[in-house]
Amino acid sequence: MIDIKIKRPIIIVGKSGTGKTTKALDLLDDPIIQYANEYSILDNLSIPIDRGILIEEVHYKPNIDLIVDTLLQYRGQVVLTSLNQKDVPKQIFNLCKLKRANATALP
Repeated sequence: MIDIKIKRPIIIVGKSGTGKTTKALDLLDDPIIQYANEYSILDNLSIPIDRGILIEEVHYKPNIDLIVDTLLQYRGQVVLTSLNQKDVPKQIFNLCKLKRANATALP
């Protein structure tokens, strides 16, 4: 029997300067990085599962159909970032696990 683990996509929400991208990069190993409004077709089967995909700024004019296809088909980790939760399209948000980016005070 083949055991395939499906990793649920993560969306990191936080204002500018809270470390969203840094937190996303910590979750992924050398990811493919694309902006949501410029998102293009990727051959999801040719991307190594251990590499991952980072989709930035999902709140700003995302290419919804292609992003949803990626979230459903890609078996590796997908991490998305957004400035706020309310501007993320529901089709994308409902497929993801929410994490908040909290700013930490610097000494």
